[in-house]
Amino acid sequence: MSWRHAVDRSVADGVNVVIDWNCVSDTYQGRVLDPQSCLPDIEWMADYVHKHHPGVHYVLYIAPLEMMTTDSDLNLDGVDDHGRDSTYTDHPEWLQVGIDGRPAVFYGSMARMPFWVEPTGEDVWLSPNVPEYRNLIMDLAQDIAATGVDGVWFDVPFLVHEFGDGWQAQWSDHNPAAQVEFLADTGYPMPSVVNWDDPIWQGWIAWRHKQTSGFVSDFNQALKSVNPDVRLIIETSTGARVSSTSLASHVMDLPQVSDLTAHELSPPYETPKYYAWPQMLSTLIYYRGVDGEHPSWTLSYVNEGLSALARLHAATMVTGGLNYHTSGNEGMSGLADVAFRRQLFHWLEDEEATYYDPTLQAYANVALLYSRQTLDYVDRGNWETSEAYDDYHGLTMMLVESHIPYRFITDSHLGGISDFDALVLPSFAAMSSTQAQALRDYVNNGGAVIATGDTSLRNQLGTEQNDFQLADVFGIHYGDADPEAVYVNDYGAGRSVFSPFMYGAEYYWAAAPNWQGGDPAEAQEVRNRFLDEMWSVAGMTPVLSTNAPRKVMFLAFQNHEQLQLRVMNYRGVGLGDALPASLRDVEVTVELPRQMAVASARKLDFLGNWQPQGFIQPDGHHVRVTLDLDVHSVIVFNR
Repeated sequence: MSWRHAVDRSVADGVNVVIDWNCVSDTYQGRVLDPQSCLPDIEWMADYVHKHHPGVHYVLYIAPLEMMTTDSDLNLDGVDDHGRDSTYTDHPEWLQVGIDGRPAVFYGSMARMPFWVEPTGEDVWLSPNVPEYRNLIMDLAQDIAATGVDGVWFDVPFLVHEFGDGWQAQWSDHNPAAQVEFLADTGYPMPSVVNWDDPIWQGWIAWRHKQTSGFVSDFNQALKSVNPDVRLIIETSTGARVSSTSLASHVMDLPQVSDLTAHELSPPYETPKYYAWPQMLSTLIYYRGVDGEHPSWTLSYVNEGLSALARLHAATMVTGGLNYHTSGNEGMSGLADVAFRRQLFHWLEDEEATYYDPTLQAYANVALLYSRQTLDYVDRGNWETSEAYDDYHGLTMMLVESHIPYRFITDSHLGGISDFDALVLPSFAAMSSTQAQALRDYVNNGGAVIATGDTSLRNQLGTEQNDFQLADVFGIHYGDADPEAVYVNDYGAGRSVFSPFMYGAEYYWAAAPNWQGGDPAEAQEVRNRFLDEMWSVAGMTPVLSTNAPRKVMFLAFQNHEQLQLRVMNYRGVGLGDALPASLRDVEVTVELPRQMAVASARKLDFLGNWQPQGFIQPDGHHVRVTLDLDVHSVIVFNR
C-alpha cells in the first residue's frame, strides 16, 4: 500500500491525526549525516495532508535520545563494520554512560535486544548534557518545525537503565559532560556507587529528573521558536511505575514541558484474565489525573483479528477519557479490526464532547494519594522492592471494584484536600514534615484518613525516622504497631484508620493482573477484609451506591452543566473471553453535587445513540436510575 493510499484510507476511517516516520526520526544517516535530504519529504507529506484532508493533523515521530545506524554490523560481530559512519564510531562522546563507565551502545546481534533494533543495526542512547549533540538536535527541531508539521511525537525521553542482557542497573547518565554539569549545579562530584542513604545520591536522583525534563523543555522551545502552533507530544511507558525513577522520566513532569502525553500501555495483545481490566481502568484514572487540563493519549495493542477484545479494550479507554490509538502489534502495524476502527472513530467524532470535554472533572468525595517521593526514594527504581507501588496500584483496583469513586491526587498537591470527606494513603512512606502537618490539620478539622503500610515513617528523601510522623493521628507508635492490626483513632474532629498491613499490595499480588499465577479467591478475601476492617469504620459514605456486582465499574464526572456517570461491564470476561455478560435492572444511586437538581437525563450505549433515561430523585440530595448494560454506557444528568 502506498503512503498516500494509507493516509487516505485512515482519514476515511475517521482518523484525524496522522503520525509518520522519516529518515530524521531515528537513524544516524538521516539525523546527522544528511538531514537536509530528509526534510523536503516531511514538507511534502505535511502539505499533502493539509491540502487533501483539511482538519487532519500531520505529526512527525522522532526519538531525540535514541538513534540507530542501519546496516552497520552486517557480519553480526557486535561492532561497526567500517569504524566510521555510525554514531558510536564517529561520536562516542555523545553517548549516555552507565555507572560502570560503559557507553550505551548496542548491536542487534547482542542477546535479547528489543524488537526495534535491527539484526544488523547499531542502537545508541544519547546524553542530553553533551553540548555538541544538544545543539544539533535543537537545530533539527527548528528545521522540522519549519516544514509545516502540526506536531512532533517525541519518544523515549529516558536515561537508559537496562538494555538487553548485558546492560543492567546502570543509572545513566555518567557521561563526562553530565559529571561537569552535576558538579556545577550541586558543588559535589557525581556519585559512582549506589547508596540510598547518601544525601548526594538522593540529590543525584532528583537531578536526573531535571535533566530529562529540561531537555524536553528546550526541545519544545526550539520547535515553538519557529512555529508557536506546533504541538509537542511525549510518548512514555513509565506511568506510575518504578521505571520512572530508573529512567529519570516521570509523567508528573511532562505537562509542564510539553503539550500532551501519549501513555504507552502495552497489553492486552491477547484476551487477558479478568483482573487486567480493573488494573487498566485504574491506570487510565492515573493518566488523566496526572495530565490535568492537558489531553491524554494512549498507545495500546490488540492483536489482529481479535474483534471482541478490540471492542472491550476501546470501551475501557473511552471510559477513562483517553484519546484512543491501537494497533495489531507492538511494532505499530496492523489493525485488530478495520471495520470496527472505522465505526469507532466516526462514533467518537460525534461524541468528542462527551468523553473529552476538558471542563469535566472526576466527581468523588474520596481522594486517593499517589506518592512520587515514595516511588523514588523507597521503591528506588527496583521491581523487587516495589511494595509501595504495589500497595498503591492494588488499592486503586480495589476501589473501582468496590464502587467507590475517587479523585487522584499526588504528594505535591495537598492544598485542596479539605474538599474531600476521606483520603486513602497507600504506603505514603516518604513524607515531609510539611505534608505530615497538612494531613494532621486535615484530620483535626474533620477529615478521615485511611492509611496503610509505612505511611509517614520516612522523610521526603526516604530516610527512616524513629517513629511515624503521624503517630499522634494514628494513635500508635511505630515500635508498638502490630504488622496486621488496624488502629482506629478519633483525632480532633476527624478519624484515622491505619494498618501496617498493605491490603493493596496483598490484593495486587493475589490478583496477578498481567502475569501468570495468582489466586482470585485470595484477592477477593483481601478486598473484603479491607472493606470490613478499614473502610467500614472510617465513618463516611461514597457518592455512589449500586446493586451491581463488583465486575461492573463506575466513574463519575461533573462540570457546571452536568453530572456524568460512565459504566463498564466486565462480568463474564476472562482469559480468552472478551464478551461481557449483559445485565438488566442495574440500580445506581448517586449523591448530587451541592445545589444541583436534575432536570433531565439521557443514556448513551457504546457505539449507539442517545436515548432518554428515566430517573427519580428520592430526596433533594440524590438521583437514582435503573439501566440495562451490555458493555459500556454513559448516563448524563443535566441541571
